[in-house]
Amino acid sequence: MNTNVLTGVITFFAWSIFSTWYYVNFIKDFDKPVAAEVVEPPVTKEAPREGLSTSPSADSLTTSLAPALLEVSRQFTFHRNSVELIEADALRQFADSLKEVLQNRATAVSITGHACDLGTAAHNLALGEKRAAFVAGELKSTGLQLSSIETDSKGEAEPALPNTSEENRTKNRRVTITIKSQL
Repeated sequence: MNTNVLTGVITFFAWSIFSTWYYVNFIKDFDKPVAAEVVEPPVTKEAPREGLSTSPSADSLTTSLAPALLEVSRQFTFHRNSVELIEADALRQFADSLKEVLQNRATAVSITGHACDLGTAAHNLALGEKRAAFVAGELKSTGLQLSSIETDSKGEAEPALPNTSEENRTKNRRVTITIKSQL
């Protein structure tokens, strides 16, 4: 066998092993989807007290344990022409994860229902309304303390993806929940 070919084969196998090891140990954790993003206020500096130095110290920097402003957005998908969630327990798990965070906070919830392009525009608008109302009822039944809930429907008007395949249509059959909360 030619030495150049042998060197190339050995280099290929060494690179494959190294890149697999690197992916498993360093990159794989970054591939996980983020369920919700929390917006926290920046670290603030306290005003200097009289008679004390004005140079910042570790004691003069404070952070809030509970953020003053919280915004969470999440989407849930539905089966075709129904108000049945594809992942039946996902909404309840989402609500349970927020119970402690939203405790004693004023919250405004916006729920928007969507549909794919199958069916008439009027039917899809009504289906989006039913999906939004279903999710609102489910959130209320979990015991979340919610100050206000607004529901809306976009029907087929604002697809997340083009309705060119069944996979894309499934992603367009959704509700979007946005929760805004302040202390």
